[in-house]
Amino acid sequence: MEAVFLIFLMLSVACGRHHNHHCAHDEIPAPPYNFAAQEYYEPTGHGRRTTSNSYEPIRIHVITQNLAALDSARQSFLMNTLVPAAVSVLSRALSVVRVQGPLRVNRNCGSTWQVAGSPCASVGQPVRCGYMPDGTSAAVADYLLNSLQTCSSCNADGTCNPSSCTTSANGTGVSNADFVLYVTSATTGSCPASAGDGTLAYASTCVRDQYDRPIMGQANFCPVALSSSSSAWEDQLSTAVHELLHALGFSTDSWALFRHQDGTPRTPRGADGLPALTPTLCTDGVTRTVRAPSASTLLVRQERGVIVNRMVTPKVVAVARDLLGCSTLEGPELENQPTTSGSCFGSHWEQRLFPQEMMASTASHNSFISALTLAALEDSGWYRANWSMAEPLVYGRNAGCAWATERCIDSSGVAQDGFCNVAQQDGCMRPTPLMTTDHRS
Repeated sequence: MEAVFLIFLMLSVACGRHHNHHCAHDEIPAPPYNFAAQEYYEPTGHGRRTTSNSYEPIRIHVITQNLAALDSARQSFLMNTLVPAAVSVLSRALSVVRVQGPLRVNRNCGSTWQVAGSPCASVGQPVRCGYMPDGTSAAVADYLLNSLQTCSSCNADGTCNPSSCTTSANGTGVSNADFVLYVTSATTGSCPASAGDGTLAYASTCVRDQYDRPIMGQANFCPVALSSSSSAWEDQLSTAVHELLHALGFSTDSWALFRHQDGTPRTPRGADGLPALTPTLCTDGVTRTVRAPSASTLLVRQERGVIVNRMVTPKVVAVARDLLGCSTLEGPELENQPTTSGSCFGSHWEQRLFPQEMMASTASHNSFISALTLAALEDSGWYRANWSMAEPLVYGRNAGCAWATERCIDSSGVAQDGFCNVAQQDGCMRPTPLMTTDHRS
């Protein structure tokens, strides 16, 4: 990322659109993993239905709250124009095995009896989703929660005193939904002080189903950066889609939870159902204990003197090889510039290779969903992609293996085609500090 980008290939699509908003996705502390089993159609004698005709466009149910910081015009723009437009894009791009019946999530169990099958001993902290002004998330409303039995007096054999047991009621849930999205517009510590000077929005996953697919997420649109101006529309929409894709699973928190197409985990699971905590070398060179994805999902190693993360799932590899014209490419790189001391793998495609991609870390030009992002989402095991939604990437097309894997500028100062090292060169842009971290949103 020290190299300077030669952007002559992008000049025709720039259209005066240049923004370097800061993507705070990897800087916001990730919510703890929460899971809630949903009802899916499963034929007798078979596992989860995964044939292509089982998948239908994802239904996203939107809940808005904490919009008081917006005037009525911008509230209307957010609720009635921007978010519906982003949801429409994603509903056309992605299909899922649909939830049967109402979508609800589980209440947390605070403590358990040490006998298999025993009920909870106490109710835990509320399930949370939907950003608050202080940066925390609000408690999920009771109508979205499953019932939970708690018993304060149980025996060693697992039987409990009925008089010590209480059962909360099932909420009504949300019908005809596969994903619940909490949309807020709160001025949090991650929001900029002025428009055009930082984060427009950020998002994350709150709850997943029994197959790890995100079923509830949250997105916050910073009030100072939200604009209903027609000149800002493309920026606002592409950022909204980008952030919702993070909530739907394009995120460092999801890589270790990816599944094969038959529903089995790509990364082995422990007794708790999660990948093991493993000492892992992160993009900033620090070894941390994290739930690391298997080497069949993400290949992590040193290349060119830096830590490189390559996504090596089947469809992603095939798309990247075709795009870059490199039949031996192991996989496309994720952004290796750490966005925060706590981020290990990154949640974006490598900016220097895929600057046009919707899920690149920085947007200073028109960006769009390409086959690369659709391939990653399909390789998650949770989605089927509508490939007709993919826009072709021009930058780097058939550039070859050396262009895709070697340094932009060699040790003698010679730049590869497509890169330059002279800021004054025509069509050349020297990266600013903003371009060395994630500034997509």
